Amino acid sequence: MVRFDYQESLAREIPAAILRPAGMLGPNDRRLLYLLARSLGRDAAAVVDAGSLIGASAYCLAEGLCGDDAPAADGILHCYDTFRITESYLLDYFRQLLPVGMERAGIAMGWSFQDLFEVQTEPFRRLITVHAGDITNHPSVPPDVALLCIDICTSEAANAAVCADFIPNVRAGGCIVYKEYLRPWHPYVQVAVHLLRAHLQRLPIAGDTSVAFEVIRPVSPELAATLDPARRLAEDCSELFAEIIAASEGGERTCAEAAHVRALQRLTRYADCIAAGTALLEQNPAHPYAAEVTTFVGFAQQQRKW
Repeated sequence: MVRFDYQESLAREIPAAILRPAGMLGPNDRRLLYLLARSLGRDAAAVVDAGSLIGASAYCLAEGLCGDDAPAADGILHCYDTFRITESYLLDYFRQLLPVGMERAGIAMGWSFQDLFEVQTEPFRRLITVHAGDITNHPSVPPDVALLCIDICTSEAANAAVCADFIPNVRAGGCIVYKEYLRPWHPYVQVAVHLLRAHLQRLPIAGDTSVAFEVIRPVSPELAATLDPARRLAEDCSELFAEIIAASEGGERTCAEAAHVRALQRLTRYADCIAAGTALLEQNPAHPYAAEVTTFVGFAQQQRKW
């Protein structure tokens, strides 16, 4: 069970070490992962980090698992990633992260960054089991998961794999963290959570872009196999997002509003994307996701010109 006390967590001192590893996580995301791992105590169930990149999230989780005197079990933290540059934003990220001139040493699409992961997580190597490869190829997943951290749903196929292969293995009382939930670029993530709303309960703490849920009812493999968020998004995009927006508040609501515009753009419903985005920005010119909505609408406008 996740023994998570929100008020107690606010008072807990956070190790400065979790801020040191390079990575794309903000300070509040790091705090969230540390606190949730710390709340597990000496639970024998696995912790899964799906989308480890160069190890910042794994470091925070491992630091939390080692928070008590009793040592965590060997290999308890399962880290999944291709550990290769497969998208252009990663290429840009590593060219900014590493010293000038490293491009000539082979930083290009397909370049492996697993050695950077291993260097950053070296203090906790005993705890970590590495799963390198494409997550859509049905990797081995621990059968009993107490904490699942997801930052790998950059495609509909990856999101479907997480839903089918990972989420059913999270125990009742376990926790799922979507590390990119408060970003509107991958709307099928919001749809997946919405379709599982009878099984998940929002925890009263968030990171910079992360949202955490407790599993109040396990998700059966049969249900997971029929979720198909991409299909549901294609069939019922605006209806689904109307439900998601109505059920949300604060940052989650404004993110869902922007994600709706993104979903219409991804579905090539360009006229609808332009209309929804324009209406959203006219209604709220200072919308927190105005820059993203402007990008989505601009892309749709360009595609219509062609």
